[in-house]
Amino acid sequence: MRGVSRGVVRDAHCCPIRGSQDAHASLVRAIVDLLGLMRPRIECSAVNQRPVETRKGWRCPGACAGFPDVVGVLPPDGRCLLIEAKTGESQLRVEQRALRGRWVAAGALWITARSVSDVVEALDWKQRCG
Repeated sequence: MRGVSRGVVRDAHCCPIRGSQDAHASLVRAIVDLLGLMRPRIECSAVNQRPVETRKGWRCPGACAGFPDVVGVLPPDGRCLLIEAKTGESQLRVEQRALRGRWVAAGALWITARSVSDVVEALDWKQRCG
């Protein structure tokens, strides 16, 4: 993708325990780092980064069920960018799929990413195809 220095942000797949909270947090940090390096810069923030383990898995208190890990604004038109990071064998939960559908219907770009490369590819495709 234009404006991305591919050698600067390492892919988070090299995390030792794939599928763990540490792997997930590493992937989210790497995605936010990538978006900050892009030109033009994509303003973004990681959300839901204080999870607690419940009997239903890891959840973030106070967060809307299914809300993605990274929220940003795409230049130049201000389109909403939402990125859900997934590690290991995890898949989108039912509430995440429902929320994704509502956001995409409203015009947002939703990316489900298992690596930084997934984000680069999706944004490169968006740039080529709109």
